[in-house]
Amino acid sequence: MPSSPAVLARLFGVAVALLATVAVAHPAQAHTGFDYSVPTDGATVGTPLTEVTVAFTLPVTLIGSGFEVFDPQGNVLQPFAVTDDDTIFRLQFDPPLAGGAVGVRYTVTAEDGHSLSGSFSFTVSAPLPAVTVPATDPVTVPATDPVTVPATDPAPVTTLSGTAPSLAPPATSAASSEIAELVVGAGTPSSGPAGDTGDQSNSGLVIGLAAGVAALAALFLAVRARTARLP
Repeated sequence: MPSSPAVLARLFGVAVALLATVAVAHPAQAHTGFDYSVPTDGATVGTPLTEVTVAFTLPVTLIGSGFEVFDPQGNVLQPFAVTDDDTIFRLQFDPPLAGGAVGVRYTVTAEDGHSLSGSFSFTVSAPLPAVTVPATDPVTVPATDPVTVPATDPAPVTTLSGTAPSLAPPATSAASSEIAELVVGAGTPSSGPAGDTGDQSNSGLVIGLAAGVAALAALFLAVRARTARLP
């Protein structure tokens, strides 16, 4: 029968073999966590930063934008994160970070579904670069061709010969002339309508001739009667 020490040694060897077998069959699961950052937490940087690096131990998935950055001017930025393997993320800034303390917060999901969040901060001692406004070229207004207005023939000017018209009052109408004639001829008997003066003259002449002929006839008859009474 083997001795007790030999039995114990054999049992110890079997136990080590069993533990090794279990270890190979069930490897330990790795833990996802924050690995490092550039700049590191608490660092001071002397030049403006255009990029910040955040790295994790295993690939992660961003929750939302994944990162929030608090710049020295009090703005909350959500930079675009560039990655090649979902482990190392590069946060890019334009304009660059400068002028004081900067805080970075991350929120991601590990491969096992657990969420992971944390933050770090650093200081950029370089002042904020002055904003240079580019000079603009003067605006040149293209010269336009002058507008040519076609010449028009002058309106014909009529020259009036003779004497200038007098400023006499306007001529009265025909009705006014007739009224004036009636006024002038008032008190003179008229045998006919106004305006028949030519006919009245001819009638007077005929009457005069007739009266003369009658007078001559009466004289002739009187002379003849007197001659007949003579012895």
